[in-house]
Amino acid sequence: DTLRISFTDGTARQFVVSDVKQYSDAAFPIEKVFLQEDEKRLNLITCSGSFDRSTKNYSNRLVVFTKLQEE
Repeated sequence: DTLRISFTDGTARQFVVSDVKQYSDAAFPIEKVFLQEDEKRLNLITCSGSFDRSTKNYSNRLVVFTKLQEE
């Protein structure tokens, strides 16, 4: 799959999905998700799993890892 990001100046960049992973909130791998490498990336993070009303938090995080598709 691909993601197309459009900017206000009229340009756009396309990112290719390289992986999709779900992690428990307690074991979320911050270093892996926010790792700075030579490659240009865009990682999308959202909540998933069950919602705990007492903590107002979801049990899991879903991460879509992408890499910039060079033109």
